[in-house]
Amino acid sequence: NCKSGDHVHYIESSGSPTSTSFTVAVQGCSHGELDSIYEALKTYESQELQAENPERSGKIDILICCGDVQTLRNTADFHALNVPPKYKTMGDFHAYYSGRKVAPILTIMIGGNHESSNYLQELYYGGWVAPNI
Repeated sequence: NCKSGDHVHYIESSGSPTSTSFTVAVQGCSHGELDSIYEALKTYESQELQAENPERSGKIDILICCGDVQTLRNTADFHALNVPPKYKTMGDFHAYYSGRKVAPILTIMIGGNHESSNYLQELYYGGWVAPNI
């Protein structure tokens, strides 16, 4: 378990890491909580990965976010977000979109049913939704 802010993340490892391992983190629905996810992974890197294999850099190479990232750039995107009103919160994505923050881990996102669909339609064939994402 890794506590980050008000969130608890369950992080599991599989296999035996080596000096040439490629470490992939997979996240289910994040619902606009990118800061919490990155903080939990940073804690995991420093506490777990480094302890498992001191020869390795102890870093996660890539994060895959599987749906519901809630890619809200600003409040105008709320009209294109398909969630009940009580779940319409700005989240963290806008800070990454604007460049105020940069994802510390290369992040691949797979859009879900709780996205700002108007923005993702602008990237019909995929692309960078924010720096390093």
